[in-house]
Amino acid sequence: MQLVILLVLSSLLNVAQAFEIKAGPYMQSVTPISDTVRIECKFAGTPKVIFFRESETETFSVNATLIERNHHPDKKVGLYEAKLMGLVDGARYLYQIQQGEQKTGLYHFKTLWKQPHPFAFLALSDSQNGYKVTAQVIRQSVMKYAFASYLDERAFPISFALFTGDLVQKGHEYKRWSEEFFGPMEPLLSRLNLYPALGNHEENTPYYFSYFELPRNGTLENLEHWYYFDYQNVRFITLNSNPPYDNEIQQAWLDALLLETERRDDLDFVLLQLHHPAESELWLEGESAFSKSVNLKLGEFSAKSGKPSVALSGHTHGYSRGHDPENPLTMLINGSIGGATDNWGEFKQRDYLNYVTTKDEHGWCLVQVTIGPTATMSFKRYSFGKDGNVKDQGVVDQFILRRHNSNPDTPT
Repeated sequence: MQLVILLVLSSLLNVAQAFEIKAGPYMQSVTPISDTVRIECKFAGTPKVIFFRESETETFSVNATLIERNHHPDKKVGLYEAKLMGLVDGARYLYQIQQGEQKTGLYHFKTLWKQPHPFAFLALSDSQNGYKVTAQVIRQSVMKYAFASYLDERAFPISFALFTGDLVQKGHEYKRWSEEFFGPMEPLLSRLNLYPALGNHEENTPYYFSYFELPRNGTLENLEHWYYFDYQNVRFITLNSNPPYDNEIQQAWLDALLLETERRDDLDFVLLQLHHPAESELWLEGESAFSKSVNLKLGEFSAKSGKPSVALSGHTHGYSRGHDPENPLTMLINGSIGGATDNWGEFKQRDYLNYVTTKDEHGWCLVQVTIGPTATMSFKRYSFGKDGNVKDQGVVDQFILRRHNSNPDTPT
């Protein structure tokens, strides 16, 4: 009963907020026992986050602290964060932002699992200036298939999202971050930690590094340009494929990381995200020599270790799936959730024999991971049509990667 009353009251209060939210609330650094909630807004006083575990009555409150104001044109706007500690792993929490007597509506998030557990994650890319389409994709497709009608929530809880760059059209223009990214993406960002890669449209802006708290385990001189994190049996690697960072320094870091990954018996898969694709059937001009060299390294790593790897990119506004014919390497182009589609016949194009499908459509991927001796990584691509015919089309491609493949029977 208390939860129902809170929901009703919070919905009413949310209609007439006394403070203006520019971005958020959004999740950062979610772990099994903690979470960081960030919000960019105008506040007259100190904001705080009120939260409680689902089905429990005890509530907690954490004051938010101002962490950034230097980069914002409006000096009345600040970026705040609240660190929620002492949480229970694999649990669902509800929270809201309060300032004075005013509160937002209720949001919710889920902590990660501490013990071995199957999980799922989302892969998105290229929202850019197509914020109207982005809002439709998020609300009518992502939230529908990944949450509202998601039958595998208990078996495969969705733990976080990846984003392969081009979050906004012009990264140096402050207003675009709210209009093109945080606004359209709000239903998702308020409940999931998102790990982005730098696209060319971010323009290496300070806003990007201000908004996101990313793992600081890359090269010391270029922290948060490239990084990695592990969850369950997967190593997730993010690279910066933009010049001048597509250099030997980053490649040396990747070499050392893949060598260490090869020795880790607890890691079954590697998923590497970067913005530019190595090969693009829809848009040859979008191909990257740096990404080609990265794919060679991934292929050699997978051949030697036996661990399947995935090279996930964006940049091209369409979907492509390819497989290395000699090594357990899969190549995916996963654009776009908003940027205008790159259509067949529109640019210089090519048919690559190692690619099995290419679709000039908006969309995103849901990936489920199992653990143990029969570990798998299962991909589903959801389409939302193309420019001029934007609509939910459900699953248009799916496939499974296995840590240990079973050989087929010898034909007779």
